[in-house]
Amino acid sequence: MNKKIGIILILLIFILGCTQEPTGEAKGLPFSLFSTTSNTASMMKVEETQKTQAELIQEKTVYSEGEWERGLNGMPVKIKVMQVAQSGTTSVSYQATIGLYTENEELIDSKTMNSLGRLEQTFVDSEGNYTLTTPIVVTQIGVNPSTGIGFVKLEKNKWYENQNMINLWGKNSFEGQKLKIHVNSVMQYGTTPSSYRATLSLYNETGTLIDVQTVNPNTNLSQEFTDSEGNYVLGTQVYLNTISVETTNGIGYIKATIN
Repeated sequence: MNKKIGIILILLIFILGCTQEPTGEAKGLPFSLFSTTSNTASMMKVEETQKTQAELIQEKTVYSEGEWERGLNGMPVKIKVMQVAQSGTTSVSYQATIGLYTENEELIDSKTMNSLGRLEQTFVDSEGNYTLTTPIVVTQIGVNPSTGIGFVKLEKNKWYENQNMINLWGKNSFEGQKLKIHVNSVMQYGTTPSSYRATLSLYNETGTLIDVQTVNPNTNLSQEFTDSEGNYVLGTQVYLNTISVETTNGIGYIKATIN
């Protein structure tokens, strides 16, 4: 009888131990045995919320007058939309004055520009050197009709036809040299309306043409351009993600990631 009672007590102690939340180490048993469904769901919810917030930050493209852009790939500078003003005689033509500032909000340079202006090829320091390395293009300038406040739409890592991707490094026969890619044209191909190819030219720092390639989306450009001996010459990793055409004006563009 006493033996049976002892066995029952041992079983009860084991069952109670398994149903309690673990504190510290789980007495030598894997912690996963004590994980609950509610904890897992809570963790997934937090991860989902964090991802959504990060995506919203990344998708920020429209900036009103007086608003700052700080997401410049870790650079110690920021951009401010200083003013939007009507240009010319038409009511829909606008120019934007945009300033480049230090983290302490000291003005480095400011420029007034039209749509399709490239910020990384605009702002210069006291020695005349480009100071912004993040590729940013002005895709739209306008005024909110309900508030009368001007706005600018900025997009990163986007290049239109006849624009240049600058400050790329060469390799092999162009080791140590800076190169640039020129977007020659974007053309539709096949029977699908959304299928596009881009013709790109690679130049050295003196403006001499090295190679021309016609490529599809999702292409690593460092494995496309070659010299006269067939060696790859683009050392900077440039991954071409998107090739398309703006529906508003029909101008072709590419989007790429630079590493």
